[in-house]
Amino acid sequence: MSHIIAEVLKDDRYTTSPSSLSDYEISNTPPRDFHKVITLCSIYGLQFRTVMERMGVDLDDAGAESMLDRFLFRAEPTVAVTHGRAEIIGSGFLEKVLEDCQEVPLFLRDSLGYFSGSTRVSLDDFFWVGGDDDPLHPYLAKASFVMVNRRRKKPLHFASKRWWEQPLYIILMRDGSYVACCCAVESGLLVIHPYSPDFHRSAQFRLHQDAEVVGQIVAIVRRFS
Repeated sequence: MSHIIAEVLKDDRYTTSPSSLSDYEISNTPPRDFHKVITLCSIYGLQFRTVMERMGVDLDDAGAESMLDRFLFRAEPTVAVTHGRAEIIGSGFLEKVLEDCQEVPLFLRDSLGYFSGSTRVSLDDFFWVGGDDDPLHPYLAKASFVMVNRRRKKPLHFASKRWWEQPLYIILMRDGSYVACCCAVESGLLVIHPYSPDFHRSAQFRLHQDAEVVGQIVAIVRRFS
């Protein structure tokens, strides 16, 4: 049923595995992903308002406050003088991205589906990692964006393989932050494996409670300088 919902709404984030449904039924922790809340309401025939109230969210207060600037990447413009005239130059997130990436090669236009392994590629499949100065994997050094296949949610880590052969994944943490790393599910725990214990220590989190696997990284956009 969740796959049908995802197909109708054209968004894979509405899909939910049977194991996740079982975890939701036996635990007191609500889903952190809003899409999963919609799916649970649809599958179990629950009233959306009732579910939100049980989660401690009062819908009557919705829309009472403006969205914070950090979520909109809204920044105050700066004034620059060029050839004797003043020009307004934006200093937000998108301006920084355009400055770093410049012109995107034309051949990438029709190749995103090939890299992602999916026929439906959207902006939700891309994650910005350019703000991480201490990445958990060398491939992420000087990286700006990563492309994620959201269907690959079962992380694997191969002890017999070298660090450059290990798959990378995007992890959604309980506090809403994201982590790009090598990881695997071991005894019901999500274990993050650093490429070298000399630089980072491994960490363990409760799967579906402390951390959620968003998908596998299938492409990395890196800076040359």
